[in-house]
Amino acid sequence: MPAYNNHPMARIPHSSSINCVRWTRDPSSKRLVCGGDDPVLCIYECTGVFTSMGSIDQPSSSTTLPSEQQEILRKVENYRCTHKLFGHTLDVLHLDWSPDGKYLASCSLDNSIIIWNARKLPEKLTTLKQSGGGHSRGVKGLAWDPVGRFLATQAEDNTLKIWQTDSWTCVHTFSEPFAESAISTLFCRMDWSPDGCFLVAPCAMNNGGPTAKIFMRKDWAYSRDLVGFRKAVCAVRAHPHCFQRTNYSGTNSNFACFAIGSRDRSISIWLMPNFARPLVVVEKVFKDSVVDLSWCDLTLAASSKDGVVRILKFSDNEIGNMLSTQETASIIEKLYGIKQHNTSDEHINNNDDSFSSTNGIQNIAFPSSSDFGYTSICESLARRTAETTINSEEELFKVAFGREPPKRRVSMEMLKRFVRKAKRQKNGIEQQNNSIPPNGSENLLILVKMLKLME
Repeated sequence: MPAYNNHPMARIPHSSSINCVRWTRDPSSKRLVCGGDDPVLCIYECTGVFTSMGSIDQPSSSTTLPSEQQEILRKVENYRCTHKLFGHTLDVLHLDWSPDGKYLASCSLDNSIIIWNARKLPEKLTTLKQSGGGHSRGVKGLAWDPVGRFLATQAEDNTLKIWQTDSWTCVHTFSEPFAESAISTLFCRMDWSPDGCFLVAPCAMNNGGPTAKIFMRKDWAYSRDLVGFRKAVCAVRAHPHCFQRTNYSGTNSNFACFAIGSRDRSISIWLMPNFARPLVVVEKVFKDSVVDLSWCDLTLAASSKDGVVRILKFSDNEIGNMLSTQETASIIEKLYGIKQHNTSDEHINNNDDSFSSTNGIQNIAFPSSSDFGYTSICESLARRTAETTINSEEELFKVAFGREPPKRRVSMEMLKRFVRKAKRQKNGIEQQNNSIPPNGSENLLILVKMLKLME
């Protein structure tokens, strides 16, 4: 398929195996959070998009003849770690941003859930522990209510808990559907319907068979199951948009689209509230268990414990008419009287350095000073800060390198070497693209002068 070039946009190193990655829900911010076998959460932000000739890490055992090879320009994204969050003591299995972008929740095998202030990282708001009504064993999954009132968590103590977000108190605990669940299932990734009307939880059992359990928000009843799995369900992912179809009577009805992944290596698509049977079941997708799922429009990405990612693409005729973000938000407003807002439209106050605003100095992000990356720094500065007003050299340094300027001065030899490379890069950029506003070049010169402050 031409839409997928089968090459990585970026490769981000991590200190251990990664168990979960989630992008921020703000479409204007290229931030993601990673959690893995070490107890540290890492926040990464895209610092720029560059053009690369050829591919990244091409297999050495290629059968393509030299005469048939073509040089292809590909976009490559550069990321830097902006925050490291310390708080857990054991493996982090799941994490996610709240719908309004204010919070980040993470859960771990240390039996705890930590709620982080996403606007003022690395600040912790609270830790949900057993002593406060929390889980007695490792927590394997969580899901934010799209309305913003509840956080659901699931653990290997065979319970699912509902937390109220205005007080961070546990208001419901469910154990019966999970009493016979095997603790060997590593992940319990649940999800809410996009209108918040029900929650679908994995790792449930009914009459000795594995199911995904449906919890109705209205009265928290759980009499319905999604069935047909040979092994435990471990991943549930709802499409973030509602869908619409015309039924036999000619009227339109709204529904939610769920992807369900199981340890039996299958992926099934369910259109709810039709809980009776799935739309489609794809069996033996991987050699091992499904571990996570993610939607993008009508495309579903699925990852497996065997290290493979599969892409499944659907059409409007197969699923239905996907409603827009605004239409889905209107449904939530009618149901709950809560007006949804886009985090990208929300004003971020000047004291908040965790979010990148659409305009202004917060848009700049660079590699650390220990890894100059001359070309990427200069190109990013000239292209991405053309409309930015820099108040001082010290301010630019702090934004570019994430710390205050050091007091010791750089050696003259290092400074001369950098100035030569910076000037060459500046001239090259201006020759390639004459549309860079003057302020972009001015900022580049400020950076060169500013480096006199570097150690």
